[in-house]
Amino acid sequence: MCKSCLASGGRFGRNTISEMLFAFRVNRAGRKEQTTLANSTHQRSNPALKCRYFLVSGNLTAREWFPPQWDESLPTDCRYFGGVFAEMDKLIPEESNQGPFHVYITYNLRALPEYGPHVVVLLLAEEYGLVPRYVRHVGAVFKTHRIRPVLGSRTWWMPDQFHFVLWVKFIRNWMLYLRSLWDSTFVPREWPHRVNRTVRVLNVPIGYARQELLDQKAMQDRQFHCFFAGQVNLKLPLLRRLTPSPKVLARRKMLAVIGKMVKKDRRFRFDGGEAMEPRITSQVDSDNYSERMMNSKICVAPRGTAVDTFRFFEGLRAGCLVVCEHLTDEWYYAGAPVLRVKDWADLPEAIAPYLYDDEALERARIQSLTWWTEVCGEKAVGRAMAEYLMSTGKHFEKRDARTIRSREKGSVLRERALEFGARLRRCIGDRLETF
Repeated sequence: MCKSCLASGGRFGRNTISEMLFAFRVNRAGRKEQTTLANSTHQRSNPALKCRYFLVSGNLTAREWFPPQWDESLPTDCRYFGGVFAEMDKLIPEESNQGPFHVYITYNLRALPEYGPHVVVLLLAEEYGLVPRYVRHVGAVFKTHRIRPVLGSRTWWMPDQFHFVLWVKFIRNWMLYLRSLWDSTFVPREWPHRVNRTVRVLNVPIGYARQELLDQKAMQDRQFHCFFAGQVNLKLPLLRRLTPSPKVLARRKMLAVIGKMVKKDRRFRFDGGEAMEPRITSQVDSDNYSERMMNSKICVAPRGTAVDTFRFFEGLRAGCLVVCEHLTDEWYYAGAPVLRVKDWADLPEAIAPYLYDDEALERARIQSLTWWTEVCGEKAVGRAMAEYLMSTGKHFEKRDARTIRSREKGSVLRERALEFGARLRRCIGDRLETF
């Protein structure tokens, strides 16, 4: 079994594959200086940054990273979070009780190169809603895809294949969640003492993947009404094809509805369909994808393996009117200026008031860009993460103060107990002398 599989607790799944790909990308960069637990220090390598940032591969080898720098050797997630960390680093005070934070970007749910109150973790691509095993042994944890399983549908009572598969995966995820909660409570003995008593995690948006930042286009200058490009009919084993995932079922239904709209309304222009490549792999592909989205007025964002999808945030960033399914209660979703449909069969009715009204679409474009800038953009998320870290520091200060008070109180009680014992011994000694 590979090291990344052992690091993830012996289970070979989606997260393990992500770790293996991440390890390949980190090792391909060819950097000679790597940071491990043995040589990790609190000294800053880059004076311009207040924290130190490390990319963790599958075998727990850490490579230092200097946000917002990004190149093709790094995971695509670092493109968005590079800007997030650059903004967060600016807002963190110079003087901190925990010293400079060590920020680890990882796909590993089970272990880290080091632990302690100075360690900050960004956990990526964990789509089941599980609890990191080290959550109580580090200063702070940021996580995409939330910390608890969700069903991801408002019409949970519907008796169809989509909801049946959704419920099966939901029950499975809850069983894995309870196992992860147990694992986070009972950790290896060689780990240091706990930093937190409870599970404290800040959920953060997944951001964008390979989308380029292009000049904005007004709605009347965009040629297409609707855009989608993503995986639908994947090359899977026979058993997986017989039981498709909620992601595949939702996207198939969405494309079928759009196909009927194209046949029914000749004015309706749709750009997109199923992506032939498994992922955007080149700069040419990312440029083409970004230009096509910028040239469309409405971006449909069906769910991925989890409820979250890059296309939701990329549509907001491009100024499109985003149409999506059920959203959860995370802070970056609450109040978002998007159209939500309970079922993709309701798509024509939902977009009908906007489809040929460029003024309404232009207002939606401004609202989407405002929401991206103020809530989901790099600077906004960086501010939220910095505030969370500062509140975590205050939590540590309060906890240390309580510890000091309890120790002082314990020492006073100990002195009183010793004094009482001495008096009792003297009293007993006097009575024995009398007899």
